[in-house]
Amino acid sequence: MSRLLKNISLIIFAMIILSVSTVFAAGEKSLVRDTGDLAMSYGNACKITAEGDKEIIEAIKKTGKTDFKEGIYAEFFPWGNYGPGSSEQFLQVENVKDYDKLVFDVCGLTQEKFNDLEAYISWNKFHKEESPNYDDYKKDYIFTSGTNDKFNIETIGNGEFPSLEGTVQIWIQDGEFNTRYAIVASNQWETVELDISDFDGLTFYFSIDDSASVLVANPRLINSNAEKSVQTTPKLKAVPNSSKVLVNGENIEFDAYTIKGNNYFKLRDIAKVLSGTEKQFEVTWDGTKNVINLISGESYTVVGGELSKGDGSEKEPVESNATIFKDGEAISLKAYTIKGNNYFKLRDIGETFDFGITWDSTTKTIGIDTTTGYIPE
Repeated sequence: MSRLLKNISLIIFAMIILSVSTVFAAGEKSLVRDTGDLAMSYGNACKITAEGDKEIIEAIKKTGKTDFKEGIYAEFFPWGNYGPGSSEQFLQVENVKDYDKLVFDVCGLTQEKFNDLEAYISWNKFHKEESPNYDDYKKDYIFTSGTNDKFNIETIGNGEFPSLEGTVQIWIQDGEFNTRYAIVASNQWETVELDISDFDGLTFYFSIDDSASVLVANPRLINSNAEKSVQTTPKLKAVPNSSKVLVNGENIEFDAYTIKGNNYFKLRDIAKVLSGTEKQFEVTWDGTKNVINLISGESYTVVGGELSKGDGSEKEPVESNATIFKDGEAISLKAYTIKGNNYFKLRDIGETFDFGITWDSTTKTIGIDTTTGYIPE
């Protein structure tokens, strides 16, 4: 029995390691998962990890940063420190010779654009033990002034000092602690891609003047020349779903698919059949911003092609990278694109708009009921 338990433990451990190690692609090194602790003299800083901070990551995604996997948060409150007028938080990586690029997204947080995200991260990472109730903590929280600076990057020669001015700055230093790049963060998400091909080591240094906070998303080192993995990822399959579908008792045919064991339906098909019911919703598409807008309570506007029949053949779905908003708030839903149409997991749509979904395994029938609420499996 003890040997069996030991084997099971090893298998579970291997599964955990495998799941954590696939945050980024082959040839990439995470500055969150694969490095040591942050050092700091003034101000607070912390890592936000995929395995340990799921609630924080969900809160970040709800503000519109839906591709956030992991990151680093730093804050500075000058009135609470007796040191210099700027923060001092940094992360060191001893050997980066195998990598030629540093890539990350960065944004200075403001209450106007991100609501209480700053307070929520600060509470969750630094004050939760002393203030267990977040609502009580938020009542007394004083938000930082934030930043209104324009995003900028300065390339700096050896031995020189950054000349940029800005409230929230990130300095990238080489192995000799020479500052090679200075980045001024704005209050919008910006992507930074830097050449570090001649670096031996690397220091990721936060310099925050005045009261402000900053969030770094998905920081990673990249080896552009890394060989692709010999193992090929099996192609994802979308298998036509032959189940009978009843919508409020009426038999309706859908061009639906099974992907990874889950039922995926065309978003506009569901919107059309629910239009006129108490769970109706509108769907709009903003191609310039790659945004799908879902508006609850509004009747659906037909665009053509809804409830069209499929050809009965398997398809190769592509994971959608569109940002999804429901009633003006960003939400995180898994979606696939098949032949130009967006397919969503039926239960995700049911949960989002609170309508009932049932499954009768005897008759292989899916039920959609707008007179009841959603009940998780």
